[in-house]
Amino acid sequence: MDGDDIYDCINYITIKLKGGIDLARKVKCYETGEWGNSDTFYKAPDNHYYKSKQIYEQRQKRNQDYNQIKDIVCFEFLGYQKGQKFPTILTRKLNELSFYPNEVILETIQDQQENIIYWLNHKDFNSDYNKIAYIFAIISNHINDVYQQWKQKQYAKQKSKEIEKIQVEDIRPSVHKCSDISNWLDEDE
Repeated sequence: MDGDDIYDCINYITIKLKGGIDLARKVKCYETGEWGNSDTFYKAPDNHYYKSKQIYEQRQKRNQDYNQIKDIVCFEFLGYQKGQKFPTILTRKLNELSFYPNEVILETIQDQQENIIYWLNHKDFNSDYNKIAYIFAIISNHINDVYQQWKQKQYAKQKSKEIEKIQVEDIRPSVHKCSDISNWLDEDE
């Protein structure tokens, strides 16, 4: 293939693209499972397609919170070191709290951190299984309060966004479409 053939191929492809041929392929949202095409969906750095960038960022936040929960429980509460395998009961206990967003679970752990550390130091446990069960008993006893506060914060955020949107719409100047200015001219005389 010489240079002219390559040039002709590039021109042919360009013409086909300009001609309206849709080269987008059908893709599935990695988070929601909804189908769309590669032109309208967001392709994330993890090479998966998401319905929007916002859905991808929400997933990243949720995963970040989940990893932070595991790190706090394993490293701060149980004294594990990097590389040690965490107990499978941790995953099971987190799944029991699957109704609550990871953000709420994390906030509950942070609120009760001193309480958890106190009881881990002042109570005798036979195994890590028992420690994790006790940690999650403390979390379960306090998570509803944190969840209610979290819901109130979310509601307040939503309301403030709605108010901001209304205020922005009110600030926009209204444009009066009037082509006849003779009424104004008559008033000046």
